[in-house]
Amino acid sequence: MSQAANSIQRVAANRGEFDARLLIDTAKGPRRLADVIEPWQERDEAALEPSIQAVIGNRREGVRMRAYLERARGHDKTGFCARTAIRALAGRKAPGSAVWVASDRDQAALGREAINRLLTFNEVLRKFIDCQKDKVTFKNGSQLDIISSDAGSAYGRLDDLIVVDEITNWKDNAQPLWEAMISTAPKRNALVLVISNAGYQDGWQWKIREAARTSPEWLFSRLEGPVASWITPAQLDEQRRFLATGHAP
Repeated sequence: MSQAANSIQRVAANRGEFDARLLIDTAKGPRRLADVIEPWQERDEAALEPSIQAVIGNRREGVRMRAYLERARGHDKTGFCARTAIRALAGRKAPGSAVWVASDRDQAALGREAINRLLTFNEVLRKFIDCQKDKVTFKNGSQLDIISSDAGSAYGRLDDLIVVDEITNWKDNAQPLWEAMISTAPKRNALVLVISNAGYQDGWQWKIREAARTSPEWLFSRLEGPVASWITPAQLDEQRRFLATGHAP
């Protein structure tokens, strides 16, 4: 890799330095992540860090390579996935492979948009990463494929990172895709990162959630309701009044 690429790899491999340099989109314009990160975001980042380091290539014994993060609507789920995937793949010295499975094509498009926003605000990443319709390529040879849960079978993949986005919104017939993803993970000791809202208790997704919550092999993190500072009390009240469920997410 070039000197610039080596510098990006070094920064991506260091969470503190990455957060201190990364510009993200906020209501007040681009801000450095380290300046605006909230305690609950910092907590999840820190808990997941050993797993990210394993994906980067700094493998350690006893690291949990399964994580389930439960967050309410509007709580940085897609943005977190975008930052995590960029860090994990850009931080690698050797080429890596990852897949981001969204609930549907519209959600997959949101994932691409989240990555593109990061590239827009961070020129150094824009020179290192190319975000296309269904894949993101890195100059270190890594690649992230972005697919939706209504895509074909994923058996046979060899990934270092598997991002499962909004699994509670996956269709009833998408369970075989989940089974394909989780069954391929051991081939490369991949990190499986599931991030979603709470969902409902009457579907196959709830069984996945409960299995993750009760397993010592999984990192399980749940936010107790809306906690993000950018969601105002007035907005929460609006959601309570207009959402079909009758309560805020």
